[in-house]
Amino acid sequence: MKTLAIMVGLVGTLAGCEMDQTSTTADAPARPFPDATGLAAIAQDAYFTTMQHSPKNLQVGDVQQARTFIGLPPDYLVCVSATENTVYSVYDNAGNLVAPAGVPFRQSYVMLVRDYGDPTGWGSGIFRRVEEGKIGHVEMRSVCPPSER
Repeated sequence: MKTLAIMVGLVGTLAGCEMDQTSTTADAPARPFPDATGLAAIAQDAYFTTMQHSPKNLQVGDVQQARTFIGLPPDYLVCVSATENTVYSVYDNAGNLVAPAGVPFRQSYVMLVRDYGDPTGWGSGIFRRVEEGKIGHVEMRSVCPPSER
């Protein structure tokens, strides 16, 4: 009987903890999304933090809102590209030189932008090459164009 009373109390407590999944107020950011200048500054910082050097010809492209991680509010995925140089020479299967080292090309990235709240504000927690696969469950190639080589 004592076990039944504990189970009834536990079920009642768990039922009271049910969250309203239809609420959209949690999905709304606390402050407005950054303008083009703000996004460029976030991209500069994210690129430098990830690559450990300043970008060349950084361009911010399309912005798309997506639920990248289940159970979290939607994030913004931003396409970013920069000019980089090949590190190694590239050869085809026959041994012919396709691209020597040092050739510039356009590298595409996806930057996840989110409002981190006070005092941080808007920022990027993830900055990845498009060719690296996914952020959360979103395929990056479906959001941004591939790199130009």
